[in-house]
Amino acid sequence: MKRVSMLLLIVVVGLLFSPQAAPAQAAKSSHTQPLSILVDTDTGVDDALAIGYLLSQRRQSVEVLGISAVAGNTDVDNAANNVLTVLDAAGATTIPVAIGASQPLSRTLSHTGKLIHGPDGLWFAGMSHPHDLSGLSRDVPTFYRDMLAENPGATIVTLGPLTNIAQTIQRYPTALSNVSRIVILGGAKAGGNQTPVSEYNMWQDPEAASIVLASGLPIEIVTMDAFTTLTINNDDINELRTDGNAVGQLLADPLTAYAQVQTGLGGLSAAGVPDVAAMIDALEPGLAERQSALVDIVAEPRIVQGQTIIGLSLSEKIPMITDDTEMSDLVDRFYSEPGFDLFAAIGAILVRRADNAQVVLNINERRMHSRLMQALTN
Repeated sequence: MKRVSMLLLIVVVGLLFSPQAAPAQAAKSSHTQPLSILVDTDTGVDDALAIGYLLSQRRQSVEVLGISAVAGNTDVDNAANNVLTVLDAAGATTIPVAIGASQPLSRTLSHTGKLIHGPDGLWFAGMSHPHDLSGLSRDVPTFYRDMLAENPGATIVTLGPLTNIAQTIQRYPTALSNVSRIVILGGAKAGGNQTPVSEYNMWQDPEAASIVLASGLPIEIVTMDAFTTLTINNDDINELRTDGNAVGQLLADPLTAYAQVQTGLGGLSAAGVPDVAAMIDALEPGLAERQSALVDIVAEPRIVQGQTIIGLSLSEKIPMITDDTEMSDLVDRFYSEPGFDLFAAIGAILVRRADNAQVVLNINERRMHSRLMQALTN
């Protein structure tokens, strides 16, 4: 009896029965009341641009409940100071700000973000706008617990490593249970920006990402596959400098330095602004396409640390749930046991692990770029 390989079997079953065969449809936004948002950020240059967009745009009715800082692109105090700097420019100083984790859950914070975002995370704009942080809460899990108890149905947008969110889940397991969405910037199906296979936010704290992915919460991941397509060029930055609102003018110089690193050392033709893609998706989900997925993260050190394994089809999900030993046994039984229902057996494997996220692999970058520039120019 010729042995059928697990890979061939999975491919055949996937082609016949995969619910992912049809193109994913973009979700539609239909807010009849203000969208309540909490932002978690490691405020580098593109984070600041995303927050500036959020505070400046007028297309969607939004209530920003609060912003929490986390270590990532820069240290957590710099991240908090940069948030306050953007809030000052936007005239939104009443928005609560909290200071969260200063390190990943079990790893040392990388300092490589300084190369792209400068020593303060905002290419000296933060240093030149110092703020007194002594009055800010440093208990982000309690900050989230209280905010969400008062505002059920809020959306959380995470722009940095998931340390704060993981710590909230660990300390208050039900605190996030009433959120409508957690929009996460991070991960990649194909390639990475920190290692050949790992995206930076997931790489920085894979243990935190694992906790969040296992939480059962309504997660949407805006991946590197999608967010790298949203860029700004020198003409855009000059427009912000000459015609921008207060936030646009504040960020013009940091964006210039940020873009020079990407177009110089990075060899790109324009600077990516990933965090803006996640923020616009949170407000206008119709500008992105999403698919249900099973997502795992690799915690092993070095080159694969933080790699996200994204299973979309049956042929991709089955190896994430079981191994060749079990699949080989099912194949043998299919040929040796009359009436053995192979497809039912595979279905029983699939229900062991339900999809744990919606993933965004494609965005309408042209319309997102237009939204960004309209919001930040006069």
